[in-house]
Amino acid sequence: MSTATSTPVPAELLAEVMTLPPAARQWLGNYLLDSLEPVVDPKLVAAAWKDEIAKRIEDIELGRVQMVDAASSAERIRARLAEARRG
Repeated sequence: MSTATSTPVPAELLAEVMTLPPAARQWLGNYLLDSLEPVVDPKLVAAAWKDEIAKRIEDIELGRVQMVDAASSAERIRARLAEARRG
């Protein structure tokens, strides 16, 4: 059923979209998801990361955090996941 302006209602639109090939549906889905994301200035993102990196370096240098090697970290993650699966 269409509205008076011939705009498809959501169910009709969805049915029509589902007839598209998978690649076209994927592109459309990504496009729609991207449209929901706020536009962010890349310079602001870079500045925020620069601040975050400086904070993390300071935390390391002042001993506020404990460094953990990758193997130990992965083992801790695996143990937590196993614990969560057991309930």
